[in-house]
Amino acid sequence: MKKNANECSFLLVAGMALLFPPLAGCPNPAPAVTPTPEVPSPISSPNPTPSTTPGIMNPRKPSSRPSEIVLTGALKADREVRLTTRNAGRIAEVFVREGDAIKARQILARLDTRELTAQERSADAAIAAARAQAAQAAAALRQQIVSTTSAIAEAEAGLRGAKAQLDQLLAGARSQEKAQAGAQVAIARANLMRAEDDWKRYERLARAGAVAEMEADQYRTNRDIAAEQVRAQEEALSLLNAGARQQEIEQARQAVRRAEEMLRQAKATEAQIDLRRAEVQAAQAVLWQRRNEKLIATETLRDADLVAPFAGWVTARSAQPGQRVAADETLFTLVSRAVYFEPSVPETDFRHLRVGERVQVTVDAFPGRSFTGRITLMGASAQTTGRAFPVRIELLNDDGRSLRPGMFARTVLVRGTKGDN
Repeated sequence: MKKNANECSFLLVAGMALLFPPLAGCPNPAPAVTPTPEVPSPISSPNPTPSTTPGIMNPRKPSSRPSEIVLTGALKADREVRLTTRNAGRIAEVFVREGDAIKARQILARLDTRELTAQERSADAAIAAARAQAAQAAAALRQQIVSTTSAIAEAEAGLRGAKAQLDQLLAGARSQEKAQAGAQVAIARANLMRAEDDWKRYERLARAGAVAEMEADQYRTNRDIAAEQVRAQEEALSLLNAGARQQEIEQARQAVRRAEEMLRQAKATEAQIDLRRAEVQAAQAVLWQRRNEKLIATETLRDADLVAPFAGWVTARSAQPGQRVAADETLFTLVSRAVYFEPSVPETDFRHLRVGERVQVTVDAFPGRSFTGRITLMGASAQTTGRAFPVRIELLNDDGRSLRPGMFARTVLVRGTKGDN
């Protein structure tokens, strides 16, 4: 044991002499071969520190791990409306409460419809009366047209006949008519002469007893008839030669004037046609007015139901059964089921986003659950403070009940590698 200690001491002194020759007292010591101590290999570190020795380049390679953008914000409803009444009235029923989920076209409240129903029925009755009045006016117009047309045609025919009669009287008989009348006179005279001869012959025979007295009387009668015919034809010829009397002409002229007056009166009834047409137009206008009143009454009755314009929730309700409300009074505040949030993205990260990009969003109210979202809007200009751009992310609220406005949401977006920055 003592020997080993001495050997160790000797080796220690010899090593110091080799390291520090001047201390050993030998100006030129002989070189000695010493074993080279083994240098332990460095232990690899998960985060090696680069060398800081001047002049030695020990660059660090860029990491290929992508960086992330964390975006946060409060959820907002895509639509929010204040549901108001269009007409004044009394609330009869309220079907929802504040916080209730609603469907699109769901009836939320209803006004008292008794008076409105009566107004609609009254409008129906007014339409029926106006329709009957319009039909009556149209029938009167048709009757007036027929009667006026007939009266004018009849008056025109009478006037033509009166004028023809007057013209005939003024013109007198034509030469052909006079010649014909003269021929009738000659024929009548010839017949009279023959009848006269026959009567004289039978008169002699009757006196001689050759024929009966009765037979001779028959021929005398024939002679008298022939004489009357001669006188008639001669008078007719005389009238033709003399022409119409002034009295007859004046009567014909008066007949023409009466016919003209009748025609004027018949044409005056054409104004009645225009009046009937105006009555028809007025009746049609009244009918259209009554129809418009019916439409207004029906629309007012339909507006008695306050209907949800979209699916969502009732966030506020001021309607109570029996309450009197004025027109345009707010009764409900509604928010839609579709939600979104608008985080602000720094300008250095804004270029990595794209409209239409789908993202996964987490909500603090539902830990461990993610929702699908989509970037639908990217701001056109940065905010004055912070140099950040607004980005709109809409969420797919599948069940329509989980996500509510006001919940805090966050999403993590991958923007590429750090070496790309």
